[in-house]
Amino acid sequence: MDTGSLVLGAGLAVVGGILGGVVMEWVKVQWGQHRAKGFFLTLLGIELPLIIATLDELADDYGKVGYFPLGTVGRLQVQRAGYDRNQNGLVLLEPPLRTEVITFYQRLAAVAQDLTGAEHLLIQKPDVKDYIDRKRAELLTTVRDVAGRGRGLVGHLPAK
Repeated sequence: MDTGSLVLGAGLAVVGGILGGVVMEWVKVQWGQHRAKGFFLTLLGIELPLIIATLDELADDYGKVGYFPLGTVGRLQVQRAGYDRNQNGLVLLEPPLRTEVITFYQRLAAVAQDLTGAEHLLIQKPDVKDYIDRKRAELLTTVRDVAGRGRGLVGHLPAK
C-alpha cells in the first residue's frame, strides 16, 4: 500500500466523519423542531376549544343575568396558561397561522382585561352603572367576535 492511498483513505474517513456528524446534528435539530411544533399545535388544539366554550358561556351568562361573572372571566386567564408558557412555539408556525394565533391571544387578553375592568369599576363606583351597561353591550360583541376568531383558528390547525 502506498502512502498516497493511505493519506487519501484517512482524508476521506475524516471528511466522511465530519459530514456524518453535521448531517446527524441537522437531523436532530429538524426532528426536535418538528416535535416542538407538534406539541404546540396539540396544545392549541386542546386550549382553544376550552377558551371558545368559556367565551360562549360568558355571552350566555350576559344574556341571562346582564353581567359577566368574574369567576368565568378569570377562567380565561387560566385556560390560556399553556400558550403563555410555550410562546416560543410560535416561531415554528408558518407566518399566516402564526399571525392568526398571535392576534387571537392578544384580542383574548384585551377582552378579558376589559371585562374584568368593567365589572370591577361597577363594584367600586356604582354610580357609573349606565356607562357600564353600555360598555357591557360593546363587550358582548367583542366576546362573540373573539369566539368566532377562535373557531376560525381551530379550523386552520392541521388535523392530527
